[in-house]
Amino acid sequence: MNRKIMAMVAVLIMLALQLQVRAVPNGQMENQFGAQIEADKDETVYISLDSEGSVMEVNVVNRIKTPVDGTYIDYGVYENISSLSREALYKIQGDKIAWQLERDSKGFYYQGNIKGGELPFDFQIKYSIDDKRISASEIAGKKGRSKIEIEAIPNLKGNQRLRDKYFYQIQAEIDLDRCRNVQAAGATSIMSGRTQNIGFMLMPNKRDHFEISFDTEDFAFDGFTITSMEFDIKNMIDFDPEEMKDGFQQLTHASERVIQGTGELKLGMEGLARGIKDLSSGGKKAKSGLDKFNDGLTDYSSGISELTRSAKRINEELEKLDQGGRVLNEGFAQLKSGIELGFSKLGPIIPALLPAELTEMANQLKQGTGWLAEYEEGLNKFTAGVSMLSAGMNEFYMGMLLLERSGEMLAPGLGSIIEGMAVLTDGLTEAAGKVQILPKEIARLTDGQTKIKEGLEETVKVVGDFDMGKSSEGGTLSFVSEKNNPRSLQFIYKTAEIAPKEQVRPEIIAKEEKKGFFKRLADLFKR
Repeated sequence: MNRKIMAMVAVLIMLALQLQVRAVPNGQMENQFGAQIEADKDETVYISLDSEGSVMEVNVVNRIKTPVDGTYIDYGVYENISSLSREALYKIQGDKIAWQLERDSKGFYYQGNIKGGELPFDFQIKYSIDDKRISASEIAGKKGRSKIEIEAIPNLKGNQRLRDKYFYQIQAEIDLDRCRNVQAAGATSIMSGRTQNIGFMLMPNKRDHFEISFDTEDFAFDGFTITSMEFDIKNMIDFDPEEMKDGFQQLTHASERVIQGTGELKLGMEGLARGIKDLSSGGKKAKSGLDKFNDGLTDYSSGISELTRSAKRINEELEKLDQGGRVLNEGFAQLKSGIELGFSKLGPIIPALLPAELTEMANQLKQGTGWLAEYEEGLNKFTAGVSMLSAGMNEFYMGMLLLERSGEMLAPGLGSIIEGMAVLTDGLTEAAGKVQILPKEIARLTDGQTKIKEGLEETVKVVGDFDMGKSSEGGTLSFVSEKNNPRSLQFIYKTAEIAPKEQVRPEIIAKEEKKGFFKRLADLFKR
């Protein structure tokens, strides 16, 4: 018997006596039974499934509290009834079962077999080897990558409250001596010696699918054990469900505002991305213009330097010409003065000193000395113009020197500007690339926020539909009869094992033997 089942029935250890129950003839009902007491009981439904999930047998174990002697009334329609504790008399009248029980602090246990009845969940189990589907009857002893799939399907024909109020734990034990590389997505896993315990959680009224896969040389499987738990969060946490619902609704409204704000942020980031992209493009154009300006400035500086050198040469030549003009002017003045002085002193004696023909020439030369004054005036004007031109050229040259030096000072500053613009342009280009990503990342953030909002909305719906605990309409339901008001109801499903091929033995029919309590309880899953 599976260890999980043993743990769940450990509370019954002290009840290991197997006794007979006797039905009482109708006529003896009033004589042998005392005052009637509604049974205060716990109800556990054991469902035996075959290896593929079909229902084979349903048994209900009832534990009735017996604080006093009396006739305890329970309800249910069973195929047969048997005691799991002490000897007791009972009477069946329709769906009413009356037990004559003595006071016992341990209570009274009995089981009943049910035919039919709609369970809260149906289960379908499928098997495959190396991705090839195979039936449960053929898989024993097979070799390869094995996969076991179990699908939980809410039974819409059953009682909705039983679907809505119960969590289910689907458990399986994997023999690690036989199986390797065990995988079970979404499951809890606990190692216990050479056994790996796999557990899946099935939520109320939810269809779900679970898988276990492993490598094996000889397929065998102990089967699934599926246990239920009625969810009563009020007994676990002290809070008001309505406050919880209101809190989730507030979170939902807040998430809507966050999504709206994130959408506006996305629009802003898109605008920023476009602006930085345009700024980066403008920076590139500005750098290109500065590069061209720098090239022009280089050509300009070169031309200015050449012009300055030419101005310097012209200025030097003009200075020489100015000096030569002054010397020429002084020499001509001396020449004029000498000629005039010579004629004034020698004029009277020239005829006596010279022959007649030379005297005539001398007289003509004396009469022509007027040109000397004209020539002197022109020479003075020429030398004055040369002086002015030399002075002007000197000023031009000094200006060219200043212009050349200003160009030399401008070039390094312009180079720094160009280098700074290059750094700025590279930074803007990089920023533009990174900022372009931000709207996409914000869109992903918005998607995540939307999923959170949808999850919150679903939570509000679940909280609204699910009253977070036992219904006020009659407390815990009974599976066997709506007339019962059990303290607890639990479902335990057990699927048939698939034994190793070498361990399959022909069934041996043995004679009936008296069975103990554990044997009878274990037989609930072996019929």
